[in-house]
Formats: sequence, C-alpha cells, structure tokens
Amino acid sequence: MTVWQPRMRCVCIKTPPTHGDGFAVPQMGVVYTVRSVVAVSENRSGMVLLRFFELDNTRWIGERFFDLERSVDFVLTAEPAFRCGYFRPLSETRIDVFRRLLAPTDRVSA
Repeated sequence: MTVWQPRMRCVCIKTPPTHGDGFAVPQMGVVYTVRSVVAVSENRSGMVLLRFFELDNTRWIGERFFDLERSVDFVLTAEPAFRCGYFRPLSETRIDVFRRLLAPTDRVSA
C-alpha cells in the first residue's frame, strides 16, 4: 500500500538521474502534481514510481537508448517514471485551515 495518489501534489527533494538528453526531469524544490502511480514488484522490492502532469516524456516511447551503467542497448516501451523517494507529499490541509478562517462567509439564519 502506498500513500501516493493521482492529483496529489508533491515537492522534489532531489533531482533524479537521467539516462538521456532531452528527458523532462523533475528539478529540486519544484512542486509537481502526480499523474499516475506505478507499483513495481521487481525482485519483491515494492518500488513505487511516479509520473507527473507537468512532465511529458511520451515522445520517447519507442526510441532506442544506451544505458552506460549496464552497457545495454534498449528500446523504451513505456513513459519514464521517477522513484517516489525523490519526492515528499505536500500537506495542503494545513494551509486550508487558515484559508477558511480568512474567507468571507454568508450568514445563515438559525
């Protein structure tokens, strides 16, 4: 089970590594909105990956890349996603309390 959900806002706390030039990569300190959550059960690691509305890497699907770390040539079959460990969820409910106190309200007769 994960705390991550679509439409959740989060902040990038560390810029993730990339395997090619031209990829839209999250930048540290920037706020993003989660588009989709991908749970990967590779080797029972339970890794959770995120995609964002603000970053679109769909144009790279079907392109050929070379992974320098593994010395492997591969074709990208899905849009890249980023490990959730590079992000922290924003708790927007904290500020909503103050917004409700400042917002004008209509008087309702009892």
